[in-house]
Amino acid sequence: MLLKSSDERDKLEIIKSFYKALADASEAIYYAETERELFDKVSKAVVECGLFSAVWIGSPGRNLLFKYFAAYGPGIDALKHIKISIKDTPENQTLAARTWRQEKILYDNNQIEDPLRKHFSDFLKKYKWLSAATFPVFKSGKIYAVLAAVSDRTGLFDKDTVNLLERIVKLMESAIDKIQLHAIENKFEKFKKYAEKKVGHAARYDALTDLPNYETFESEINRQIEKGRRFGGNVAVIILDLDDLKTVNDFYGTTTGDKVLKIIAERLLKFAKDRYTKDSFYVSRLGGDEFGISLFYKDSDEDIYAIAKDILKEINLPYVSDGLKIDLKASIGVTKVADLNSKKAEPDTLIRMAGQAMYKSKAMGKNMVNFFSSDEELGMVEYYQKLRNIEKALKAKEFVMYYQPKVNLKTGKIFGFESLIRWIDNKGNVISPAEFIPLAETSETIVDIGDYVIKETVKQMNIWAEAGKEWQVSINVSARQLRKYDFLEKLEKVLKKYPSVKPELIQLEITETAALENIAHVKEIIKKSSESDITFSMDDFGSGYSSLLYFKELNVKVIKIDISFVKNMLENAEDTLIIESIISLARIFGREVIAEGAETADHCIILNMLGCSNIQGYYTGRPVPADKVINWTQNYKLPDDLVQWKDITLNIEDFPVALAYTQHNDWINKVLELNKGADISINKDKVKNWKECPFGIWYYGTGVKYGHIKEYKEIGRVHKNLHELAYKNLVLTLNGKYEESEPLIGEISKTREKLRGLLFNLAKIIAKR
Repeated sequence: MLLKSSDERDKLEIIKSFYKALADASEAIYYAETERELFDKVSKAVVECGLFSAVWIGSPGRNLLFKYFAAYGPGIDALKHIKISIKDTPENQTLAARTWRQEKILYDNNQIEDPLRKHFSDFLKKYKWLSAATFPVFKSGKIYAVLAAVSDRTGLFDKDTVNLLERIVKLMESAIDKIQLHAIENKFEKFKKYAEKKVGHAARYDALTDLPNYETFESEINRQIEKGRRFGGNVAVIILDLDDLKTVNDFYGTTTGDKVLKIIAERLLKFAKDRYTKDSFYVSRLGGDEFGISLFYKDSDEDIYAIAKDILKEINLPYVSDGLKIDLKASIGVTKVADLNSKKAEPDTLIRMAGQAMYKSKAMGKNMVNFFSSDEELGMVEYYQKLRNIEKALKAKEFVMYYQPKVNLKTGKIFGFESLIRWIDNKGNVISPAEFIPLAETSETIVDIGDYVIKETVKQMNIWAEAGKEWQVSINVSARQLRKYDFLEKLEKVLKKYPSVKPELIQLEITETAALENIAHVKEIIKKSSESDITFSMDDFGSGYSSLLYFKELNVKVIKIDISFVKNMLENAEDTLIIESIISLARIFGREVIAEGAETADHCIILNMLGCSNIQGYYTGRPVPADKVINWTQNYKLPDDLVQWKDITLNIEDFPVALAYTQHNDWINKVLELNKGADISINKDKVKNWKECPFGIWYYGTGVKYGHIKEYKEIGRVHKNLHELAYKNLVLTLNGKYEESEPLIGEISKTREKLRGLLFNLAKIIAKR
């Protein structure tokens, strides 16, 4: 037994103490909601069982000295003034230090007589810490803390006593993991609620411009028609399509193209606000570079053509930003129905007629307004003609494959590609997928295109394999293609034709829509494919909450963060929070994660900080023609401004540093928008008080733990200076003194960049701890 005693009652009391310790500790572990609560309750439960006189739990800090998470029993207050170091020196051979270094259980049944503890003998005698045992506490597979139990009796720690405490420590480790998982679940629950709200909005509004989308536009036209029928009035529909936006994207990049689309949205909204009531002039983005306007008007003599011409004048104002000046043009189609009771007074009919008029404007030379006439009924013929053109191009092999690299920021290496289709017509013009894929998706033509993409991609992989180059390649699969009963059969035939391609290098990329149209069917395809080692990835993850609901059911290897979140993450802190939650979710379920659409160094750096090192975007590599891939990869190197950040990944508890950066970026952008006359609501008091903005709340809240780092103090000074400049700018702009505020813009931008640099350096220091 534990102690030599002739008194059986003493043995019984010891056994009772054992059970009480285990029961009380188990109860404490079960109900604890935080680590601090867990450690406090376990320490108290172990001491109050009567076997042990004191317990403490702690881990070494940056200075290598133990700091205490929890402690209970006599001598604890005095213990906090004793420096216990984990350095491996003659004077640092305490049980706790050795347990930390060796990661194993140690005990001493007569500490006072042990020469290794002579530095603490006075303390041990005073508080009767005669015997002790120390236990390593692990978290996520790594040593996290040490639990020390002491007794005022010598000889207490034998096999049974140590086993008891070890069981308690194991229970405590499980609770630590449970608490960590619970914290992630809580964060995910918050994300879920936000996502549910955002998905409701996303279902009705365009992600880029925040204008109503096509479905909402149809509903608004219907509402205006009903209003006209009941109270009298007329409805006109205007379809506007930007001319040559593709050229802007190709020449200046899609980021500039997106900015142009946002500017157009802002101009249309301003045009509506300056001239009409809110519900009489309705602006929507219908997709791509196309916008829709529905106009309700009372006067039948209203000159709709003149209104459309005025809209065109607004569009034709040049886009000026960052030293660029781009002339903007648009083709506009207009239709109106005087008799709202006629069959033509239906939303889809009006949109179709205005769209046909718009295409006629393009055919007549672009940048003009055209009214719908009966001739435009021939537009349906044009639709089928375009589909036939796509089918002819497919037969003529005018479609070619480009390959966009996927890069791991930590290694700086290319680990795979995504195959992307391009249409090069017989005149040598490169036609973007955005111009033909949506049209093809309305028919079975998309299946033919999908089959062609798989065949050409696997064929190219075979060529690379025979040249000694094996890369993982992802291939996009459409919803229609996935629904086909012979999808896997055709895939297997292609693989047999090109035997040098390892199936595990093929990754099929499916969208949320494709995955959730028939969840059982998709699960079966994924299961059968996995038997051949083919993997799946889910594209646009996070764009719909439904994908999160079925995430556990779908055995996809990789999740690709939706491009809209990545694009907006530097300006929208909520998008950064969603990305952080997706990365955490991927970790929990053991999935790989990749971010698409990283177009700047900051995108890449922040994503890497958050734990997403796999990147696909223009900044790390544009799509490359198949015949140039090998030479291109041989000369590839990670952009210089990413090299110093490649090893900087934050722990989950340090994520708020990255979030603080994006929150502040978002806030400063709003301040600067005021100088452009934007109608933005900003809390004046929060601009004045730097401690109350989201960044300030982080800095003076959880950020305080970085107070010992030099950059932290400098961050506070620069942040305060930034607020002073922003407040001064705000006062001037609110009073209409734009010219006086102009010089402040440069100072604000310069100070923001300084803050950015300091924050990134802080992150670098934190990550290297």
